[in-house]
Formats: sequence, C-alpha cells, structure tokens
Amino acid sequence: MNTILDINDRFRISEKDVFLAVSKINFDLSIYDLFGSLVAGGTVVIPESDNVNPEKWIELIEKYKVTVWNSVPALMQILITHATSESKNRLTSLNRIFLSGDWIPVDLPTEIYNLLPHSMVVAMGGATEAAIWSVYHVCIPGELYINSVPYGKPLINQALYVLDSNLDDCPTGVKGDLYIGGKGLATRYINNPILTKEKFINWKGKRLYKTGDKAAYLKGGEIQFLGREDMQVKINGYRIELGEIEVVLKKYKPIYQAVVVVNRHKILVAAVSLYEGENITETKVINYLKSYLPQYMI
Repeated sequence: MNTILDINDRFRISEKDVFLAVSKINFDLSIYDLFGSLVAGGTVVIPESDNVNPEKWIELIEKYKVTVWNSVPALMQILITHATSESKNRLTSLNRIFLSGDWIPVDLPTEIYNLLPHSMVVAMGGATEAAIWSVYHVCIPGELYINSVPYGKPLINQALYVLDSNLDDCPTGVKGDLYIGGKGLATRYINNPILTKEKFINWKGKRLYKTGDKAAYLKGGEIQFLGREDMQVKINGYRIELGEIEVVLKKYKPIYQAVVVVNRHKILVAAVSLYEGENITETKVINYLKSYLPQYMI
C-alpha cells in the first residue's frame, strides 16, 4: 500500500486513468496494474491472451483510451518497434509509462518520446522483497545517458544505501552493495530462516534488505545501478562486467537487444536481436566492439 499510494499520488493517477495489464498475473509488476488502478477508482484492461502481441496492444490502447503502461523495458521496446507512422496516432492516449524489472536501454526513453512526445517516462526499481518498487527516476526528454538510466531517488517512506564490505557508506561514485530500508520490507522468507538472516540485516538501528546488486551514489543524490554481483565474471584473470558489454552492443544502431553470457568453455558469447529490416554480419559487430572495448571483453 505504501508503494501504491505513493505512485498514485506522485504521478496523479485518478479514476480517469486506464491501465493495460501487459504483465502476466504471476509477475510482481501486475500488482500495481490491479491495485494501483482499483485504489484510484480507475480501469484496468486485461488482454484475453498473455501472448506478446503488439498489434493487439495497439488495438486495446486505442479502443479503451489507455493512459498508463507498466512493463519490463523489452515489452515497451516491442511496442515501439512495431508502431508505424499510422499506428502512432492510435497511441496518443498513453501519457504515463513505467519501466522496471530489467536494464532500460539507454536510448529507449528517447525512442518513446519521439513516438509519444506528450508522455512521461519513469524508470522504476526495487525488489520483490521490498514491495516491488523503492526508487524512481523521471526521464527528461533530451536527457542523454552514457552507461545506464539513473536508478533514481527513494519513494516515500523508503531508503536506499550503498555500503562497502564493512557496512560503511560508500563515497559518491564508488561502487558498493545496494541495500533497501523502509516500510516496504518483507518480514521474512517463509520457512527459510537462514536466507532471512543472510538477506535482512540490522544496521544502525534500521532493518535493511541486501539486494545483491551493485550501485553507486551520484552527485545529485540519485543512485546509479551497476548490475548484480553475479554479472561480474573472471576470464583469464580479467574481471568483466557482462552488463557493460551489453550496453555497448545496444548502442550499435542495428541492434535493439543483447544478452551476454559465458559458456562452459569460458568464452564470452553474445546473442543479439536486430531491428526489423536490419542485416549485419558477425565481423561487423566484432569490428564495432573493437572501437569501444579491450580485446579481452570481445
């Protein structure tokens, strides 16, 4: 309720708003679709199928004048990619777009604003163990992001801390472990006292949840998300952030999505999806990467 009431108040969700429930009902983002809309007295439109169908989404947005979109970035990217100059006019009712649950491609907010200049794009973050969302960043049209969209500032009655291995606050710009505190924290993991003790700690009289993510304080008071601890791998003695390679790949214009993993032979492997109509070779991608990354990261 703390999360829902704050989002509704902060972004002026009312009985006039219509949500499109594109997130599956067993995914935690769906909680806001259902209860955020009902608490405000608004409407929630639930597609007949949970299949990914951008043409059906556009049809429902136009028919019911949907105003609120809440999803992982990949679903919004599918909608943006599918939208044409003709269907653009069918999406004009969308005015608040919440993106969370995964890395937001640095160029996605600009793509959304190009399609929907009167909308508001909000990057959300947090953990299921801390009532889904704890932090937000309103993306400003024209704002440029280098490595990632800022994680943002805490929601009301919540707090985020970046601490080192001694549980001391990290200086601005220094990577540390991300902890969440405040009203949204879960009480425990059911029937798992060992994991509860490991993840929920007492710190200076406060109860905190260790997210397992890395982060850093930014100069303006916001927090930058730097990926999970397990996104860092070691190959031939080199420490490599897989997310850093993904960010560089997604800046290459033919590519709209990329995933990097390490296979069983300790070799870096990337899988990429291209924008419709694009066709590139592996050699071109490797030559592009050489301009931005050291050889051991390719």
